[in-house]
Amino acid sequence: MEIKLLTIDNLNAVKELSDELLPEHHIYDFWYNAVASEGIYSYVLIDNKKICGCVVGCFIDGDVEILSFGVHPDYRNKGYGDKLLTRFLKSNRHHKKITLHVRMSNKIAYEMYCNHKFCLRRYVDKYYRTPVETAIVMDLVYPFSFWISFQECLGINKCLV
Repeated sequence: MEIKLLTIDNLNAVKELSDELLPEHHIYDFWYNAVASEGIYSYVLIDNKKICGCVVGCFIDGDVEILSFGVHPDYRNKGYGDKLLTRFLKSNRHHKKITLHVRMSNKIAYEMYCNHKFCLRRYVDKYYRTPVETAIVMDLVYPFSFWISFQECLGINKCLV
């Protein structure tokens, strides 16, 4: 099992994996623009030349946003998602803030983001269209100051499960 930088060469495989894992199906240009973002490091999880996971980010309003993160069901509950997210966060820690959206129903992902010190910031009603669902907006602010982040998250960064 390897974690490698996402490149244009493996973009089609990432799009196919994302289309399989997530209800949101983005056009190729969406993925191409994300990979073309300078200064953002996105990664793929590879097993025997097969892409089985990815974390893709891009610049939005001067900060990094995780656009897509997923691991194929055959590779879940083995720590690969955690390793993939950890690699992404370490490589992008020179940015001030990393933001993401997670479905309200995705309690496992929400809990993993909490474990990585992401803070719940707000809810966006009907953010997801297929099926219609509320998004939880979370972010991680660098440089990570335990005391400031703890105070900011106190009382609102409770996991839903």
